[in-house]
This record gives sequence, structure tokens and C-alpha cells, in this order.
Amino acid sequence: MNSGGTYIRIWLFLGMVLLNPFTTLYSQKTTSPTPEQLDSLYHYYDLSKADSLTLPKRLSYVTQSLALAKKWKHDSIWYNSLMQKTFLFGKQKQYDSAIAYTQQLYDLAKANRDTLYLKKALKKLGLYYKRKNQLKEAFQYYNESFKIARLNNDSIWAGNNLLYMANIQNSLGDYSGCKVTATEGLQFVEKTSDLRCIAGLYHICFKS
Repeated sequence: MNSGGTYIRIWLFLGMVLLNPFTTLYSQKTTSPTPEQLDSLYHYYDLSKADSLTLPKRLSYVTQSLALAKKWKHDSIWYNSLMQKTFLFGKQKQYDSAIAYTQQLYDLAKANRDTLYLKKALKKLGLYYKRKNQLKEAFQYYNESFKIARLNNDSIWAGNNLLYMANIQNSLGDYSGCKVTATEGLQFVEKTSDLRCIAGLYHICFKS
């Protein structure tokens, strides 16, 4: 009997050891947010877009929505909070911070293989580097955004990026290059409804 009892205790002990990792993993499983928690997430995000609030206050709210979106892996608010945070930093002319959070947006989109937000992130990087007067870097990011748009047959997005690239070439004194880029841009948007982009590209192509 004693021998049998010893064997039972050994098997019970081994069973507890083997089950413990699974128990630990289960206890660490991320719980889904409650409806009330989701409401607070949306509330913070909505407040970050309220024009009546100061920019620092709006940044504080978007920081909270971003933290909650990350915690609960709520991709749509995660994307939008990063977009909003870069926008607010841009309005404050804190371009280094805008670039840092745009890089987070790019990394998230890349991990999710989300080409929509990849091209948005690249376009934002082009914008903020241009505002820092780092034109060569800005050109490269606009070009990467253009390549994704071309692969996705997004004519308007492709044409807009080519317009930004042509303007940078013009600023750098590459007048023949900017006309070539603008001409390519017209091939994408000439039959679309984006009249502003079309006008900008025509202006570059045919200015003296």
C-alpha cells in the first residue's frame, strides 16, 4: 500500500509540473475589452480630434487611446491613433516626433501586410522630411509610396506622389527631371477627377 501510495503521489506531482506551463499560459491570456472599456477607447480618440481643445490636451488624449489600442490589439484605432498623433505633432512643428510615430505606423502596417497604411506612412514620412528641408530623403519616401500605389493600380495616389516628387526635383534644380516625373504623373491622373493634381502636373510640364 505504501509503495502504491508513493507512486500515486509521484504521478500527481509530475502531472502538476507538466500542467503548470499550460496553466501559466492560460492565466496570461489577454482578455478582450469590455463594452465600457471600448467606449473609453473611442472616447479618448474622439477627444483627440476635438478642435476646441488645445494641441497638448489632444496629444494627451491620443496617447491614451493609443495605449489602450495597443493593449487590446484594436488595429483600426491603433492605426488611427498613430495617424492622429503624427498629425498633431506635425501641427506643432515637432517633426522629429512626427517621424518617430510615423515609423511606428509603418512598422505596424508592414507587420500586418497592410498596403493602404504602408503607403500612407511613407507619404507622411515624405511630408515631414520635406518640412525639415531634407528633400532627398523626402523624395525617396514619396517614391516608395508611389511604387506601392502603382502596384495597387491606385492612379490618384500614384499621381499625387509623382507631383510631390516633381516639386522636390524642381526645388533641387533638376528641371528636366521634374518635367519627366510630372509627365509620368499625368499618365496616371489625366482621366481621373483629381483636378488639383492634374493642374499641378500640367503647370510643371508646360511652364517656361
